[in-house]
Amino acid sequence: QPGLLLFATMLLCWFLSMFINTVAVTLMITPFAVGLMNATEENQRNSALESDGGSESSDTAAGKVLVNEIQRFSRGLMLGIAYSSTTGGIATLTGSIPNRIL
Repeated sequence: QPGLLLFATMLLCWFLSMFINTVAVTLMITPFAVGLMNATEENQRNSALESDGGSESSDTAAGKVLVNEIQRFSRGLMLGIAYSSTTGGIATLTGSIPNRIL
């Protein structure tokens, strides 16, 4: 369920960045998200190859479409991490450096 994954990741980033610097939260969460998306894409490619009969030269059109959807979702996940970290940092004084100045 991609929507639930996006929501959970954004909620985690938002909550953490209220108490930790926003850049630190983004740098902590991004490797996990990249690894998850790479594993999902690799799993999809392997399952498409298994259903195709194991020939690596011919990728099915359905497999390519699913991989493109995963890549689109991963871009959205990265943007969600950035936006939620920024909004969480705005919520408290410790989250963002400009809040400390004010």
